[in-house]
Amino acid sequence: ILQGIESSMAIYNNTGYFSDNSGVLHALDLNTMKPVWSAQLEDDSDVTPVISQKGDSVAIYTGTEVDWQKDIVGTYQGDAILYKFDALTGEIVWKASHKAYTKNAADHGDDVNGGVMGTPIVGKKSIDNLVIVNFCMTNGVYSGTSLTAFDEADGSLVWEYKTKAYSWSSPVDVYDEGGNAYILLADSSSQLHLVNGKTGEGIKVLQIKKADGETNGGNIESSPAVFGDTLVIGTRGNVIVGV
Repeated sequence: ILQGIESSMAIYNNTGYFSDNSGVLHALDLNTMKPVWSAQLEDDSDVTPVISQKGDSVAIYTGTEVDWQKDIVGTYQGDAILYKFDALTGEIVWKASHKAYTKNAADHGDDVNGGVMGTPIVGKKSIDNLVIVNFCMTNGVYSGTSLTAFDEADGSLVWEYKTKAYSWSSPVDVYDEGGNAYILLADSSSQLHLVNGKTGEGIKVLQIKKADGETNGGNIESSPAVFGDTLVIGTRGNVIVGV
């Protein structure tokens, strides 16, 4: 592998799955360190693949950002793609796309990507038929996020929740005692969104602030760590909060 790797590895039995910066999704036998299969994606992928097993079927989900689709210095719009692969064979089961923006500064100045920058959610309990992903910079560079749910069987759109700010965070799924699903999404304006996992309806938005109570807490690129009814999250403004 000659390219950099920015994703973590997902493992099923003795096979490890990861992506590199040339947009190749690799399946690697961890006992022999030999390739099982590989697939060329349509752009760079930094997210950690997610594995889902239902019966004898094993799927792996991953997504791409908008990076090198066009040989353009400056801002352009491209396609961010969510893929579902057969994890055992490497065959594409389905893929779904969303328009997103990127800024190519050609290594001079501000270079920023949109698209799928956070790891997808494979739903459980009340949303065990859904795959949920965060497409960022859907309204322009530094603007817009579309938290989107797809049917895991065929990739059809189920719901879409939009925010004004962009988000590089991975969404987090949480469940109540009845199995009802809620999605947590943090964004670059220091807001934490609580969304109904079944319908995509926004429930509440929490503005995180610094200790003075007035200053924005800073861009959030991390994901909430949840235990019981409490979550902890940190911001680039040097704020750590418990909610």
